[in-house]
Amino acid sequence: MEISAEPPASYPGAGSIHILGYGMRLDDPELNGTLEKLQDARKDRNPQIIARLNKLGIALGLEELEREAGDGQPGRPHIAKLLVRKGIVRTIDEAFDRYLGNGKPAYVDKFRIESSQAIELINGAGGIPVLAHPCLLELESDQQLDEILREMMSMGLKGLEVYFSEHSPEQTRRYAELAQRCDLLMTGGTDFHGAFNRTSRWGRQRRLACPLRAVRETDRELTRHRRPAAFARISREEELPMGRPPVSPVETLIHYTFEDRRLLEEALRHSSFVNEVPDAGLRDNERLEFLGDAVLNLVVGHILLMRFAVLKEGDLSRMRANLVNEQQLAQLARGLCLGTAVKLGRGEAQSGGMKRIPSWPARWRR
Repeated sequence: MEISAEPPASYPGAGSIHILGYGMRLDDPELNGTLEKLQDARKDRNPQIIARLNKLGIALGLEELEREAGDGQPGRPHIAKLLVRKGIVRTIDEAFDRYLGNGKPAYVDKFRIESSQAIELINGAGGIPVLAHPCLLELESDQQLDEILREMMSMGLKGLEVYFSEHSPEQTRRYAELAQRCDLLMTGGTDFHGAFNRTSRWGRQRRLACPLRAVRETDRELTRHRRPAAFARISREEELPMGRPPVSPVETLIHYTFEDRRLLEEALRHSSFVNEVPDAGLRDNERLEFLGDAVLNLVVGHILLMRFAVLKEGDLSRMRANLVNEQQLAQLARGLCLGTAVKLGRGEAQSGGMKRIPSWPARWRR
């Protein structure tokens, strides 16, 4: 996620400062409430831009913009694409240079939240806040960037986008040194904002080379960052009405209470455990795993279909495969600390099966 925020006091320029959020909980109410306000403000901005274009003699309406955006959130990039389609400009860059960019005739400033609020929202949702593409800040020296980073670190900033498609090798080197000096995570990205921008691609671009170690360090930090918040939500077991047994740590972590607790027990029962008690009449979790894979593929497939209306079947299939697979689901399980909830047989446990997923604190072990 990328949030346009008000710059901190140490930033001498005007306009926005962009803060990236990695790995947030998608169901966080405070984060979603703020994003809805920002989206509403963006919708209010579009009519003002179109009105200014109309005054300049350019015929363009809101209905055209909504059709152009499709299922996406309409904004200046879609307006720029309409200007290209109508032959008013030749490229999207020209649309911004002549009409839509900061200080141009059709530019309308947008509502922004404070940098401290954006950082707090991302941290509060279990994510990692990162300062995006520092090369676009147009600073006079690295000393100014150092001052900005120090101020934002006091707000909770965790990383710097060192690897960016528009960074020169020299800039990348300097930003990496600065991140190391400030003990910040180093991330990378292409600033992808939709298929309309042909110079940018999702996760890959000719001039971008993000080392695998940066990805792994970010992943490890996300796991550490989420775990204390998860434990805080299990500070005590909550009693349920009507004689129900107490809520289990798993139910607290996933924000769901099972009507039939036997389903939860079966879902957490490994085949090695069942094999060691053959007379107990228990079933392992493999049948539910089969069903869960099908449900996840259906749900994720539907989300991708709705979100990416222009993509073809092959692209959608590859995206789904990258989301629903053993590696991704194991990573999610680690983030939720599900290790000691799974019932393993003695042999499997002794061979290190329990160590493959981080455990809960000792007080929650059953």
